[in-house]
Amino acid sequence: SSLLSRMEAAPHRLPIMGIGNKDTPAWSAIDFNRDGYTDFCISAPQLSQVHLYIGGPNGLNPVPRTIDSLTAIKTMDTTENGDLVVFSTVEKAVALHPRGQPETFPVIFKAAGKPVAAAVAQPSSLFAIFKEKTGSIQLHQFDTRKPEAAPLRSISFKTLNIDNPPSAIKVFPIEKNNQWLVMLFMPYEPPVVFTLDQETGKTSPVTPDRFRAMALNLAP
Repeated sequence: SSLLSRMEAAPHRLPIMGIGNKDTPAWSAIDFNRDGYTDFCISAPQLSQVHLYIGGPNGLNPVPRTIDSLTAIKTMDTTENGDLVVFSTVEKAVALHPRGQPETFPVIFKAAGKPVAAAVAQPSSLFAIFKEKTGSIQLHQFDTRKPEAAPLRSISFKTLNIDNPPSAIKVFPIEKNNQWLVMLFMPYEPPVVFTLDQETGKTSPVTPDRFRAMALNLAP
């Protein structure tokens, strides 16, 4: 009876802009301004912008702050510190909006070749896959606290026995073993999974027999 006596709650509708019928916007939810309320960030791929909806005691402000960013953002993620990392296949770039200055144009992470996939690994690492003109594919680890610096480490796909560049990457921390679990998704192929030691950089494959059979068809 107490549930039925409560006032009805109507969902808030936000004006999502700069999105075409075929666009799948990237988004992230985090307390960007550290005021105790969750904010909502979403890409506006056709406007080359990121729209930041500030949260408050009554929900999200329906009028977003517009932030100039990369064109046609494919993926978006946030670090533990609240920095925003964006990746665009159109501009062939991975870039970072610092939490303290989100309106400034993002800093580009630089490495040889062009990025094909990227993912944030908490608390402050970025893993980005670059394909070079020679055809060589490298997995680079960057420190998001120093986006202008060179990669902390680089791993050749040859050492991973992988020939094709992935369309997506996911990285999860395994704190107990001081490792990352890295998942690579290639079109028309089963995902490749391996662990990466956070100190030594040593990789170890995680074979399919350690997963259920349905995991062979996982998508990001």
